[in-house]
Amino acid sequence: MEAQTHAPLLRIDQVEEMEGDREVLQRKLLSPYIEDKGVVRDQLRRLERQLETQRPRPYASEEIDAAVKREALLRSKWKEGMLSQEEMRKCPPGAVDRHRAWERKHKRAIAEWQNIQRRLNAGGEDREAASIERFRPTTSTMNMDGAQIPGKNFHLPPPDAALGVVFTEAEMAALRTLNPALAEKLASYTNAERAEVKTVLSGNWTAERRAAASEAGKRGMEKKRAMSDDQKQKIHDGLARRRERKERDRARAAARAEAKAATA
Repeated sequence: MEAQTHAPLLRIDQVEEMEGDREVLQRKLLSPYIEDKGVVRDQLRRLERQLETQRPRPYASEEIDAAVKREALLRSKWKEGMLSQEEMRKCPPGAVDRHRAWERKHKRAIAEWQNIQRRLNAGGEDREAASIERFRPTTSTMNMDGAQIPGKNFHLPPPDAALGVVFTEAEMAALRTLNPALAEKLASYTNAERAEVKTVLSGNWTAERRAAASEAGKRGMEKKRAMSDDQKQKIHDGLARRRERKERDRARAAARAEAKAATA
């Protein structure tokens, strides 16, 4: 496989910038206001030489397979020991030294890989084709305690977590009747264990018991709604006193308004 150059090949933005500079220099050569055309020619010559030697050239068809294999081999090498995105962002203790050691170890492999990527993508518009950041790991291995940027950790329940299993008063009463010891330990059970108990309890919860519990609940509601004559009288007296206060407040407000109008 042909090695175009050992120097880093130009990025897309660098090629575009240098082509713009070349057009400026060419216009200067045609301008009557530029006296020292020799300096301009030297600049243009150096620029064209750099574009010729460092602009990425596409591989020949018979070279592509070897280039792809070489790219994969180099990538597998320099990915070893690469810091994760979180480690680069938060910079925990030891991250700087590890990153510098990794760069020194893989500097040549990264440069060769980037040259291959730029040649494989020559003529395209992918400006990130030769960026190693596309392959930076997302899983961290370093301890984040004491990191320069601590960040925040959010511990969410697992995706399959369900709502908490609760028991009605009727179900607890039935459970105490069937198994008092289990009813006492129920608070220490996990959600899955509580769900299992509830399922078993529902199987033993006959239609007669449900009807009895429902009837008891209705009687309890009726009992709560029923009020004595004394309670009714107290509510009636309270409402009357509230109406009297409102009437007095309105009368006082009207008197103050009349007095104010008389003195105006």
